[in-house]
Order: sequence, then C-alpha cells, then structure tokens
Amino acid sequence: MNTCTDLPPGEAVLAHCIIFENKSFSLSVARHEHDGTLSITPFNHEVHTTVFVNGTVSIIQKKSGGYCFTRLKPCDKAELR
Repeated sequence: MNTCTDLPPGEAVLAHCIIFENKSFSLSVARHEHDGTLSITPFNHEVHTTVFVNGTVSIIQKKSGGYCFTRLKPCDKAELR
C-alpha cells in the first residue's frame, strides 16, 4: 500500500512526472508555499532541500489542510483522459 508523504509549507518535491488535479506536469517541482497554495513549475535548477522522486508522484490536498504526495508507476497521460 502506498502512503501519502506530507509536504510541509516551504518544502518541495521534484519528480519526472507530477499529477495534481487530473493534470500531469513533466519534470517539474511542486512547492507547498507558505500561503497554503501549491505551485508547480518546470525544473530548471537544483535546490539542495528539494526531495527528488525517481518516477511519478500524485499530489493531493488533505482534508485537514496541506498537501501530501504518493509515488506511483510511470506517468501515463492516457490515464488522465
């Protein structure tokens, strides 16, 4: 069973593919901003505090607030249709 890893405010995850709200983002960084939002941007440089996940992650907004991510199989955009 996959577990959902917390993404605290100010922290980020880099993955080959990020899925959030039924959209996929290739080689991107998802950052939980201090204002409570989630930003997803294309990867352009390494930041030593960013967690790297080799593969695909799905990010969800928790009912209690905040975000968490789960590692999935390789990204298949056909699944999102």
